[in-house]
Amino acid sequence: MSTLNILLTMAHLPSLPTSFLKGLAEKSVTAMKQAQSIADTVDKPNKTITASFGQDAKTEQSNLDNGWPKD
Repeated sequence: MSTLNILLTMAHLPSLPTSFLKGLAEKSVTAMKQAQSIADTVDKPNKTITASFGQDAKTEQSNLDNGWPKD
């Protein structure tokens, strides 16, 4: 946090209060956790009903491509 204030001082700008910087850091951490949660949700493999009964993905995909399953 002090690095930011050093840069501001070198640029002849006023330093930011520590409480503001702490709040900014907390918001950043919260945003990163939310982004990670969304990424984890998107990365989860989709589980279909047929997959939960043990039917393999190739059979399921061929059934989707050909219309109704053949007897």
